[in-house]
Amino acid sequence: MLKNRRYIRVVVYTSGWLGWNWFRWAADVAWMVVAFAAAVALRFEDLDAQNPAYFDYYVQMGLVQALVWGFLARGPMHAWEPHWGWKETVLPLLRNLGVHIALTALLLVALKFTMFSRWFWLLHFSLFAILACVWRAFALALLRRKWKDLAQARPIWLVGHSPAAERFLLGLSSRPDWALRVERHWGDDASADLEALSGASWDPVERPYAVYAALPGGHPDIPKLLRWADSQGIRFRYLPDLGDWGSRRAELHTEQGFPWVQLRSEPLANPIHRWSKRLLDVLVSALVLVLFGWWLLPAAALLLQLASPGPVFFKQVRHGYGGRSFVLWKLRTMRPNEEADQKEAQPNDPRLTRVGAVVRRLSLDEFPQFFQVLWGTLSLVGPRPHMVSQTPEFHQRVASYRVRHWVKPGLTGLAQVRGFRGDSSDQERLDHRIEADLYYVENASLLLDVQILVETAWWWITGRGGAKTLPRNRK
Repeated sequence: MLKNRRYIRVVVYTSGWLGWNWFRWAADVAWMVVAFAAAVALRFEDLDAQNPAYFDYYVQMGLVQALVWGFLARGPMHAWEPHWGWKETVLPLLRNLGVHIALTALLLVALKFTMFSRWFWLLHFSLFAILACVWRAFALALLRRKWKDLAQARPIWLVGHSPAAERFLLGLSSRPDWALRVERHWGDDASADLEALSGASWDPVERPYAVYAALPGGHPDIPKLLRWADSQGIRFRYLPDLGDWGSRRAELHTEQGFPWVQLRSEPLANPIHRWSKRLLDVLVSALVLVLFGWWLLPAAALLLQLASPGPVFFKQVRHGYGGRSFVLWKLRTMRPNEEADQKEAQPNDPRLTRVGAVVRRLSLDEFPQFFQVLWGTLSLVGPRPHMVSQTPEFHQRVASYRVRHWVKPGLTGLAQVRGFRGDSSDQERLDHRIEADLYYVENASLLLDVQILVETAWWWITGRGGAKTLPRNRK
């Protein structure tokens, strides 16, 4: 035990001496070597004894892998900041790993190396991704404990008593992982007090990390505070008062020197995010159709046809991306009726056939929509499209309803996996459903899509949906 403690002290001392960024970089390179050695051991029983020449090639390639990764993973990739999470630490890892895999493939093709097993490469990169993610989870857990320690938090000064200041202080109390500690708090007339400190001999330890100004827009002290902070070498941050909109994840943009604030973030406006989402749609929908489409769809259609003569498919006009209408395809689960385009299905709806009720309970009636995902009319994940006749009503009941049309409608969505699907006559259920849709609009990402798809599959297999809770978000 004593030996282990000494070892831990040596690691902590070395990491502090070299700097945490360098320590995390070295850890990543070490995991690359460990993953390479583990893949060799798993793929071959004893390569050194079986084929010494190939063993030498693998040793050399292991060194190349470590050097290439050490070059790709240098710099800001390991400069983790307080409040960082999975998105800020894992996405750069996956991006660099993709580049690393591409460079390795080019090297193997250029040098015509055929001695390396494809299963070995799959094991190697899979093991490294797992080890690097586990390492990041462990390191982030330790850092969050450090960031939550007020003694380790960065001291800041706050100027102003506006609502923006109150929201900022509330945010600091609920997010200690920001690692900020308000050391001094002035009212709206702090410029004179701060000017009095200009001639003070500053101890670097006592110097605040930043000065935050929560003053009304156009306040005459804002430029004074900025000049004072620059003269003292202290960061200056301005907290604008956006009223009730201040709780949103606002984004600041600058075009031709003119700043403007976007109060609703829109990740899918980025072409890279759209293309990655489209690639996921094509791959998953094609896989589902190849595995299940050739037998499941004809079987369900035959059973439904035997239960109730009539068209196999039900087509309905709905509103989609940009508010434009499109035709949604489903398997017909009801007897033909005149209310199909005006009245949504209710629990124990008499219009449902017995087979249709089972098909609907399993959501198999939505299966034809995989073809529409492949075509591009729908996405796998997004707000579920509503009937055209419901749009005016829902818009009156929820003012921000039409924002959900900023993204392509989906087969499943956050509202569905959170349990807010079904009857929309309940106002609270509808509010939660639209809130979930707007959260997706403002936070769409490839990782969120995968999470929703996994939760959807879990609900379909077990019949149990997620908890009826939503992430903290906007109104």
